[in-house]
Amino acid sequence: MLPRFFKLMAEQSLRHGTVLASGQRHAAALIYPAGEVKDDRLWDTIRLLSMFKTALPRGLKVAEAMHARHPHPQPYLYLRYVGVAPQAQGKGWGGALVRAVIASAAEVGQGVLLETATPSNVAIYSRLGFQIDSEWEVPGGGPKFWTMIHPAA
Repeated sequence: MLPRFFKLMAEQSLRHGTVLASGQRHAAALIYPAGEVKDDRLWDTIRLLSMFKTALPRGLKVAEAMHARHPHPQPYLYLRYVGVAPQAQGKGWGGALVRAVIASAAEVGQGVLLETATPSNVAIYSRLGFQIDSEWEVPGGGPKFWTMIHPAA
């Protein structure tokens, strides 16, 4: 299910923003420009329903909770997802992509916003200059998340 989900997320990022990948395809980042995240195609919703079936409402609740913590209007470049292939983890690929995203945002005077639900990632992103904006849990017993912002340079 997850490969299909991230394929769809990459397609959305290509429509509305950018996909940045390492040359060896060990890592990828899905990036949206400042503004609202757009998940606006009926076909995408149908594809999500076919993937997640009865779990889709829970996934939508997580997405809604994330977006509720974004400033409106959203002034930051949004680093929606960063992923590193298991065999390439711990080798700097993800950090290199995140630094490239930060540099790209800085070129246009913007900061970067992201969320993580992984406690160890909070320390990684903090070392890259991100600050915790909020710490929260998905309503109804969902996981804990951190919304983090790298200020504009």
